[in-house]
Amino acid sequence: MTPLAKAAAAAVRARAGPTLPTGSVASFAQTASLSTSEGSDDDDHYGVWPPNQTTVIFQRMEETCPDVLTAYAQCVTNKQNGGALTQGACEEEFRAVMGCFRSVRH
Repeated sequence: MTPLAKAAAAAVRARAGPTLPTGSVASFAQTASLSTSEGSDDDDHYGVWPPNQTTVIFQRMEETCPDVLTAYAQCVTNKQNGGALTQGACEEEFRAVMGCFRSVRH
């Protein structure tokens, strides 16, 4: 286990106290050791976590249909500022966002 992984596991144990199961600490330590870059010239490098599926899909949405996202955000902002933000207030724009989501998730 790398020194960083050991320090991270110790910090988790110290903050969580006795309620954290041992398996969780071990999993965290193992993950931390896998994600760190050993032998790196940069001492401040602590590893880069890969983006999760939601982040990747959102990035695709931003590239594929930015106008749809902007329209939905503008609708929500306008409704909020006007005091009329209720469920379904931006239904049309939301449906367009979901259409974009469905088109890029595969």
